[in-house]
Amino acid sequence: MRNALSTYHPALTFFLLLGAIVLTMVVRHPLYLAATLLLSIACYTSLQGARSLARFAWMLPLLVLVVFGNPLVNTLGSTVLFTYFGGRPYTLEALYYGIAIGVMVASMFFWFASFNELCSTDRISYLFRHIAPAASLVVTMVLRLVPNFQTKLKAFTQARACIGMSGETGSLKERAAAGSTLLSKLAAWALEASQQTADSMQSRGYGLSGRTSYARYSFTWRDAALGLVAALLFLGAVAGLANGAASVEYIPELVLPPLSGGNVAGVACFAAFLALPAVLNYTERVRWHISLSKI
Repeated sequence: MRNALSTYHPALTFFLLLGAIVLTMVVRHPLYLAATLLLSIACYTSLQGARSLARFAWMLPLLVLVVFGNPLVNTLGSTVLFTYFGGRPYTLEALYYGIAIGVMVASMFFWFASFNELCSTDRISYLFRHIAPAASLVVTMVLRLVPNFQTKLKAFTQARACIGMSGETGSLKERAAAGSTLLSKLAAWALEASQQTADSMQSRGYGLSGRTSYARYSFTWRDAALGLVAALLFLGAVAGLANGAASVEYIPELVLPPLSGGNVAGVACFAAFLALPAVLNYTERVRWHISLSKI
């Protein structure tokens, strides 16, 4: 089953996820942060499933360090919870700000994970092929570098294990020799692959004037409709932020903006824009299960 956003134009997917990342980076209001955290998790689970959240278990110690470590370096605030090291204050306001930073960091992890899943290298290369073709090619090759190295390293390791040279046993000297052999084989493979890629690009006329490229993406009415809705919601969220809907002060005490119609509209546009990827993906999943039930 495909996710819904994979059926839309790459420019629209790029705009939705990049907009979500930018909006998340500029907000510190608790309501906005709660919305972006929940919706970033919803977006990621709509792509990978709820069980995939276990991959981010390593993030919990980092968040604990950010949340409870911020008051250790930031002693500003009017509400002192306790003192340590001869009177150094540990303030409630600094703790609040640490929570805000931790939520923002966690949200960014999930948004970037979704971005990596939806904006594949071929889609990014397609988007920037005319604006910056050389940079687009370099970015595409860099993004493919680590997965290809991991795949080839696994293949080399399994092949050597079959002949009893896995390098996981033996003395330290023997394991170091096995590791250096693997490294030299990877380097040789990388050089050979780069030469093959260069020859292939040259035979296909890369860099010649008048050369055309195949594009399998087309901008349809579906893309235009969703793009219009997304643009209006994004502009509404930006207008709310510009009018101070997300303004908040943590130091010296927590001060939130008064609740008004404009602020509510700004939060609504912000949340609706961030919810678009998850809503589209879950809707597609429901339609998929309905179609399967009719078979």
